[in-house]
Amino acid sequence: MIQSSEVEQTAMEQYHENLFGGNGKVYVQNLVLSPVPAPFTEVVGCRLEPNGKVGLHYQEHFDELVIVTRGTGTAEVDGVCHRLGKGSVVGLALGAGLSIVNESEDSDLEYLIVKASSHVMKE
Repeated sequence: MIQSSEVEQTAMEQYHENLFGGNGKVYVQNLVLSPVPAPFTEVVGCRLEPNGKVGLHYQEHFDELVIVTRGTGTAEVDGVCHRLGKGSVVGLALGAGLSIVNESEDSDLEYLIVKASSHVMKE
């Protein structure tokens, strides 16, 4: 559960340079300002600079959906390339490898990352 002091932190956008060995800046913001129901764990808004790249990394804790809201690019998932554009959704199972490239020279690639636990406890 998110504590009130954590809520203030989630509303601020932060950036990472050369994330996971990529290049350029990716701006991230936790969009969840209240607890989310299972199986969801987090929703993050991301903006990748023109010609930027998020390097290869692996989903170590949660399944993810990458949902593109603006821009164009490519996502490589376990060696398979997927074209990205507004409305694209790419699913990542736990353990999958992902890299993302913004192919635009003048516009950000904007996307959401929705994380969910694949191991939901039933009551």
